[in-house]
Amino acid sequence: MVTMPPYLLMVAIFACYFIAGFFMDEMATLIIFTSLFYPLVIAAGYDGIWYGVVTIMMILIGFLTPPVGVVSLVTAGITKIRVETVFRGVTPFWLALIVSTFIVITFPKIATYLPGLMR
Repeated sequence: MVTMPPYLLMVAIFACYFIAGFFMDEMATLIIFTSLFYPLVIAAGYDGIWYGVVTIMMILIGFLTPPVGVVSLVTAGITKIRVETVFRGVTPFWLALIVSTFIVITFPKIATYLPGLMR
């Protein structure tokens, strides 16, 4: 059993997702880390739907983050624009995604309201 406080556990888990986004493909990150962390998250008392939403948001941040930012590299390849220019161009969107992720982490009801209506 995990002996750290639940909020500290979530900070560590999301830091792992953030750092893994720098180096790993997004699908590999999702498969590896979700199978490792999901039982811990549920045991800590967090909602699985909320965890899934925040996980996808963290993986989307990795989509845009160098050095493996797949979306940025594909955009640079298609448009024949330098990769550095593309990374500078996606920075406002990257920052907005980080802010929205922190909002969903802080207010979990945002992620669980609509799915809660279906129960």
